[in-house]
Parts: sequence; structure tokens; C-alpha cells
Amino acid sequence: MISGCLRGIGCTVGILLVSLGAWMTRDAWLPVVRGGDAPVVWQRVDTASLATVEAQVRSLSRDKGPVFVTVSAAELGALLLNQAGSTFANQVQNAEVTTDGDAIVVRGRVDPSAFRGLDGIGGIIGKLSGPQRIAIKGVPSVRSAGAGILRVDQVKVGEVIIPKALYPTLVERLTGQSQAGADASFLPFPLPRYIGDVRVSAGRVTLYKTTP
Repeated sequence: MISGCLRGIGCTVGILLVSLGAWMTRDAWLPVVRGGDAPVVWQRVDTASLATVEAQVRSLSRDKGPVFVTVSAAELGALLLNQAGSTFANQVQNAEVTTDGDAIVVRGRVDPSAFRGLDGIGGIIGKLSGPQRIAIKGVPSVRSAGAGILRVDQVKVGEVIIPKALYPTLVERLTGQSQAGADASFLPFPLPRYIGDVRVSAGRVTLYKTTP
């Protein structure tokens, strides 16, 4: 009888310890059980990313090549940062990229002094001191043959959310390219003319070949 009681006490203690461990680690497993969002994974943009995506893009040009290629957010980010103009690549330092639904988010460090003197935005960002983190969220697409764009949906510098009316001014300073009209709030980047569509889904980016 005594041994049975001891076994019962041991089982109870074991259950309590397991329950305590589960409660202490709930932040890790509870979102999975509830179907919550997965942790955000940032990918560093580097020269290796650019070399990889350029090789995959070239495979679409072959007559018997694939009709689409799937690349990482960092690889699309490499295309964007390295081809949107040297001004952009130079101003956004230590760039990282992640996905958010059908959009991508590019973040890095910028010098607020680069925005001083600009109408509207200079008064908001130019007063910040020291390097600031900038995060640009947008949906990539193909605007026309050979022209890709990241249509900007949200911009944050430090803790400041930039008003949408100031996106054209911000983008112009980042890229060094003048923008006007209804499509003023986008980051342009060249694509081969044989790429007809860009889609973001489930953390991956798919580039589709133009159909004849």
C-alpha cells in the first residue's frame, strides 16, 4: 500500500512539473496551437543573394527552361537594392528583408541628415539624431516589360510612421530618381523582359516567365 501511495505521489509531482514546464514555455508553443502568426524571420541581403537570384532568373530565358522560379525574400531584395539605383543601395545600410502576406519588407539603417531640407519630410526625419532604422513595406509586381516595382504601402523611420503623402519625396531621395503621377510611390527595379509576374506567398517569392 505504501509503495502504491509513493507511486501516486510521484506521478502527481511529475504531472505538476510537466505542467509547470509547459506554462513557462507557452510563448513558444501556444501560437502554434492557436494557429497564430509564425515568428518573423529576417534575411540579410548580400552579394551571394544577388548571384543566386540572377542565375535563377537567367534560367527562365531558355526555351526549354522552367516557366517560373521560386526565390527567397533576400534574393528579391538583392535585385531591388542592387538595381533600384546605387543611391538606394548606398543609403540603406545593412539591409534585411522579410515577407508579410503578399508583401515584402525591406529594413536597414539610414542617416537622417540625408533628408534635411526636403519639403515636409525634412521636418519629420531631419531632426532625428544618429543612424535610424528604416522599414519599407510594399507589394512587388511587374509594371511593364522589363520594369519591376515595389509599390510602397508603409514606411517607418525610427519610431516615426511616415505619412503616405510624403512617400514620393522619400522614394525620390532614396533612389535619386524623380517620380510623378499616380504611380509616384514605388521603388523601381529592372527585370528581364521575359519575366511577366512576381508573386509573394508563404514566405517565398515566385517569378513567372511571360507566356507567348
